[in-house]
Amino acid sequence: MRFIIPFVFSLFFLAGCEEPAKEILIATKPAGATVYLASAKAGTTPMKITVSKETKIEVKKEGYISQGILLSAESDHNLVVDLEKAPIVQKQVNLKMQAYKPATLSIAKLQAMYRQGEISKSDYAQKVNQAKYKMKAETTNLIQRYKQGEMDKSTYSQKLRQIRHKYQG
Repeated sequence: MRFIIPFVFSLFFLAGCEEPAKEILIATKPAGATVYLASAKAGTTPMKITVSKETKIEVKKEGYISQGILLSAESDHNLVVDLEKAPIVQKQVNLKMQAYKPATLSIAKLQAMYRQGEISKSDYAQKVNQAKYKMKAETTNLIQRYKQGEMDKSTYSQKLRQIRHKYQG
């Protein structure tokens, strides 16, 4: 009997040490973040999660910095996580071509750049073909507008010279 009473007392004591389960509402600003529990997707905010012991969660949203949070039975019933925007990474721009790039490079300027070794032969050929295609499209559009009577012959001739100068230099 002496051994039974301490044994029963210890069972009650140990049973009382277990933390009660607690339901916690997790929300984020902005909403729609994904909550991960032990590296597995648990759901999307706002959501409820039940914890009975210390539990680590991770909150992630594209374009925002992820946050790790330790939850326990002592945590508040409502948890609001303010997510910070991730810094924007800017891409580098090819400044060599930008320095020579007005609205459209003329074929004469492209030839000069190719001769000076500023652009490769394949880039030169590609850009010349693009310039020729654009010149033909603009000329065709101008001819259609002239035929429809949108402009007189002198305006048509002036605009045609402008297009040729723009592309041929």
